[in-house]
Amino acid sequence: SWNGALYYYIDDENLELITCPWNGSISTRELSFWYPKVKVTAIGADAFKNHRNLTSIEIPKTVKTIGQSAFQYAGKDMSGFDVTFEDESQLTTIGQSAFQESNVESINLPSELKSIGTKAFYQCGKLTTIVLPTSLSTVGSSAFQSCGNLTTVNLPASLTSIGERAFSGCNKLETLTFAENYESGLEINNYAFYNCKLSNTVEVKPGVTKIGDHAFDWSDDFRTQGQMKTFRVPSTVTSYGDNVVYRTVKVLYKLNLSFGNTDL
Repeated sequence: SWNGALYYYIDDENLELITCPWNGSISTRELSFWYPKVKVTAIGADAFKNHRNLTSIEIPKTVKTIGQSAFQYAGKDMSGFDVTFEDESQLTTIGQSAFQESNVESINLPSELKSIGTKAFYQCGKLTTIVLPTSLSTVGSSAFQSCGNLTTVNLPASLTSIGERAFSGCNKLETLTFAENYESGLEINNYAFYNCKLSNTVEVKPGVTKIGDHAFDWSDDFRTQGQMKTFRVPSTVTSYGDNVVYRTVKVLYKLNLSFGNTDL
């Protein structure tokens, strides 16, 4: 241990942060990452779980993984907390439930990030924007599900998979921007954007190969439907699930549908 934090020894130059105490007079960064002559390369499972006093944290560039439930339920209800990463961050993986139901308010995802795990940001109600980096390959199932204040999402060209219910229930999500092309192929799985308040035009771009069941649909009792007027799908999509936009059509009637560059 050091400065009240508990570490796991990996080798002479690498440590994994196991846990840190809730209270202390020193700053969060000192409390969690300051260790003589050794770099922290991982934040372990549950390391900051239930850490209600967390107001901000800067994660050093040496950290490559954030473990399961590392920040789950963290932060104060009223104020939330901010997450920043040191320049040249080496982070590649955010694990399952890493920030689930926490009060994270802002986070600048680093440029080397490859994977966001299942339920990583599930029910993070204070998040309003998220910028997915151009290195990102996978967004796990329910990764951002029920982030009720999320309004805008970009989908970088590096993506290959958006998991089931990844953004489901983000009922203020109005703007969804696709990259111009997904050369490695992108699969949008079941219910990925279910019950999202998408407005105006949703234009799926070339390279997307799959759109799963109810991916852009609404539930019968969803009261704040968006105003999506046009839904365009390129010819690269070869797998369509059931009811991709069923209730969207049912409610709006005059939705302009275009599949494979053919208007329906």
